[in-house]
Amino acid sequence: MEHENSPSATIVQSLIGPLKQGNENEAGRKAAKVRPTDIHYLAFLGILCLAFWPISIDMLRIWWTSSAHHHEMFALPIALFLIWQRRENEPVAFFNKQTFLHGSMIAAPFAGVLILGYSYDVSFLKHLALVGFMIAGFVIVRGAPQAKYHFMFLLVLFFMVPFGDIIIPPLQSITTSFIEAVFHLTQMDISRSGYLLTTSSGQFFVDRACAGIRFLMAALMISYIFGISNTRNWRAIILFMGAAALIALGANLMRAYSMVLIATLSKMRLATGVDHYYFGWVLYFLTFAVIIFIGKKLIARFDDPVSSTQD
Repeated sequence: MEHENSPSATIVQSLIGPLKQGNENEAGRKAAKVRPTDIHYLAFLGILCLAFWPISIDMLRIWWTSSAHHHEMFALPIALFLIWQRRENEPVAFFNKQTFLHGSMIAAPFAGVLILGYSYDVSFLKHLALVGFMIAGFVIVRGAPQAKYHFMFLLVLFFMVPFGDIIIPPLQSITTSFIEAVFHLTQMDISRSGYLLTTSSGQFFVDRACAGIRFLMAALMISYIFGISNTRNWRAIILFMGAAALIALGANLMRAYSMVLIATLSKMRLATGVDHYYFGWVLYFLTFAVIIFIGKKLIARFDDPVSSTQD
């Protein structure tokens, strides 16, 4: 049970369809050119990351080394791509004293978050502050009207922040309890000591990787991006994200139980090696296929899809 799937490639594949089916017409997208404010904002991001390079490097390290956070490295390019896709009818970008004031007002509370992060050495707060400065910079460089127009897409940037590790122990406990309960329900021998399960064929430790945090975090990001790509209705988006989270957690519980069951019934000949890894990949793809399918059905029930909404 020590293996689990990296969400990186799946996220990109899951989002290709919705992103290609944006509400902008093709001619408008082809005619779009790089504007000075686009270059200015990209330059701002580069300068910001260099100015806070210890925080930037720390985030990159977490994204690269922790498979639970691989998907977060895609948040910035996806957000920028979504903004680019929806630029046809956006307000005119401008920079003046007023935009600087508006951006500074947004940056101020995140500056406080940064100070707290350094004071108590909390990486999460430092990462959150850096993302907050990215959004504040968008307001400064391109103006509040554009920030309002692209508000939903700017929120994607918060998925850059590595978070969720605090709920891993509860998820481990839930997963362990679920396996134990189903084994008892089916009248199969099993005993438990913490996160260690013992069956008639051997012992199984429910590791942190088995808790389902990767399924959950990836599901939240995919469902949010898919939602904002297809509707402006916050109720639909929140309901979809909730449903995606429940599906992801349920799928992980079934995955963990299935691995223990198969290994027990096969006397440890199956589900203990590379087949464990492949089974996880198959379930992973099926899970997100179900999530996307449900998302389409759920969003179809609301009256303001992207194609008919004008902000």
